[in-house]
Amino acid sequence: MRGLFIILFIGCHFSLPNLEAQIKHAGSPMPLKYNNHKTIPVIELPFISEQKAAKVSEETLLSRHKNEEFAYITEVQYNYMNSGVWDTLENGWKIWRLGIRSEGAFALNLIFTEYRLEKGIKVFLFDPMQKHTLGAYTHNNNKAFGLLAVEPVPGDMLFVEMQVPPTVSDPGNLCIGLIGHDYKKRVPEKNTQDDWYGLSGYCNPDICCYDDSLFSLIKHSVVRVVYAGKERCTGTLITNTRNNARPYLLTAGHCIKSEWLANTAVYFFEYESPYCGGPDGRNHKSLSGGTLKATTDNKLDFSLIELSEPVPFYYHPYFAGWDVTGLATKSAFCIHHPQGDVKKIALENDQPVTDNFGEGYNANTHWLIRDWETGTTEKGSSGAALFSAAGRVSGTLSGGDAYCDNSVNDFFQKLSHSWDDYPDSANQLRCWLDPFKGTIETIKGYDPFTGFWSTGDTLSNILPEEHIRLSGEGLSWGYLSGHNSDFIEVYAERFIVSERKYLLGVTIDVARAYAHSDTAIVKMCLWEGMIFNEEPLIQEEIPLMDFLSNTTVFVEFDSVISVSDTFMIGFKLFYPTPCDTFAVKHVIRDAGYDNTAFIVKEGQWIAMNDPFAYNASVSLSLHPVIYDSLPSGPGDEPLVINDFLMIYPNPARDGIWITFKQFPSEEITVRLFDFTGHLLFVKTYPDSINPLYIPMDIPVQGAYIIQVIAGQHVDNQKLLLLR
Repeated sequence: MRGLFIILFIGCHFSLPNLEAQIKHAGSPMPLKYNNHKTIPVIELPFISEQKAAKVSEETLLSRHKNEEFAYITEVQYNYMNSGVWDTLENGWKIWRLGIRSEGAFALNLIFTEYRLEKGIKVFLFDPMQKHTLGAYTHNNNKAFGLLAVEPVPGDMLFVEMQVPPTVSDPGNLCIGLIGHDYKKRVPEKNTQDDWYGLSGYCNPDICCYDDSLFSLIKHSVVRVVYAGKERCTGTLITNTRNNARPYLLTAGHCIKSEWLANTAVYFFEYESPYCGGPDGRNHKSLSGGTLKATTDNKLDFSLIELSEPVPFYYHPYFAGWDVTGLATKSAFCIHHPQGDVKKIALENDQPVTDNFGEGYNANTHWLIRDWETGTTEKGSSGAALFSAAGRVSGTLSGGDAYCDNSVNDFFQKLSHSWDDYPDSANQLRCWLDPFKGTIETIKGYDPFTGFWSTGDTLSNILPEEHIRLSGEGLSWGYLSGHNSDFIEVYAERFIVSERKYLLGVTIDVARAYAHSDTAIVKMCLWEGMIFNEEPLIQEEIPLMDFLSNTTVFVEFDSVISVSDTFMIGFKLFYPTPCDTFAVKHVIRDAGYDNTAFIVKEGQWIAMNDPFAYNASVSLSLHPVIYDSLPSGPGDEPLVINDFLMIYPNPARDGIWITFKQFPSEEITVRLFDFTGHLLFVKTYPDSINPLYIPMDIPVQGAYIIQVIAGQHVDNQKLLLLR
């Protein structure tokens, strides 16, 4: 069901802002301040002037290569034995934390030059507001080569935290060896999630600007590559004749020229704007590290990397096909990340021709694009694939003279020469991409999860014959399903499934969207059951300016979420002055017909057909996308909503115990509800009790819902009482 993920506008999918990246593992960092916490020491790196930061060698300045340097690297040696501070919590957990600041940096990124964690250890990186959090990194992120490169954290200061359970005496190896100071300015007037959004030239169209099925498929193979903590290029997932989804990535040899650079690279998937000319996209899908399989020493400009782990299905990987005939096709195109920006596309309507790039490479082994009809390439585009008219890789970008005002003369290393000009397996592609050693010269691309996408189901409470619309009847201003004169802040649609399903996202029919400022947001939320919580199970912020009126949007959650029985999907609104506008389409039925839409009043869900609401039977045009099962592979475990506590025994008789896996930093509130949503009791306890015993004085046996709130952590669990 790949089409389901490209229904937004003209071929793109929309995603939520991110808190974690790479293949994630459950957990969250401690608050910066908690009971009896120790002050976190902050290391101030030596001042880096703008001139020092941007100092580029003469060789780089004179080169026509299109790799991009963006950061100044400082070599350090910080670990939990020579830096930072340790805390021991009352439950026995040990917390190590260290702050790092580099004045003037637009972002900081780290390379752990020693990374080998024991089971149970969790590592996090975050900014001072804990708005941008990376992790948890665990033993599952251990690499054979013992390194771990991580994504940049915006701003000039970050914290590193390691959590050690009381059962672990030796955490393993964790050493910060390199710190990157990002000196490339972002575009300040744009709402950005990524530090490099908006840096590319004005002539580069977003990949989403073309409603083309071939482009929409192949774009999933294109990857942004950040390596050595300071440079960026573009790469392409490429298939082999086994079609076994082996995670091979093709890029330029002048980008990844050594095993160490392959090890320390971070590979970003699916980074694109949600619509043509739109805002920043999500940068949360990434993998760290790889091994160098083949390259040459400045003879042919290619490198083949095998990523350190398979690409998860929810990264939507597509492995591009290839053409090694050496024959020119009637046209060509390139999908790339110029200056690290969201995916762009360049189009050539004429045949590429054979030419000589120079720079020491073998003569006449490049394709020349004389003049791009649409778009161009820039620094950061190096390594991007040249695709034939049939959508097969025929070359990799070395560089050239093209830029927006004069988009001429770009050179791509021919794949036909990278294939087997050199007999050694370390200097050719054929050994790796054609392990059968046959005579195949062209091969189609490969989507390993085509079958899976077709198994999905889109839930809807709206019948096909019903007409969705937007109504503001009975209101002084605004809409029944969005900002209005009643100042309703929370809307949701109720869904019921008979057995456990796996939720990837939700399709929304947006009716109205207007933001009076670029700070305006909508919070997309998921609640379990029919009990309203101020802190839902999932809560993600989306900039309101990312929505457009009268569009259908697929919002993809950053993890697969396991749901069962009754759940609510909806959104939270905010009412600044002047007011924003956001509303979704809906249907209104006659009195007595089904109502599945709810709002919140006085802390409770109220059906929209309730006389205290709008006395109208409504269904909101919100449609969850669910699957019965998940494909095997990395990242196939659904998100564990809360790994903060355990409640036992269940079933219970006289009482229950609540054990917190991480010690609470605030007082604990426990509520018990019956299955109609009626509150039976609420009790508050100090944060120093762990485990916590709750007597159950309820005389009637049966099923209940217990809610535990500790700071921002909220857990709802079914509880069966036996008498």
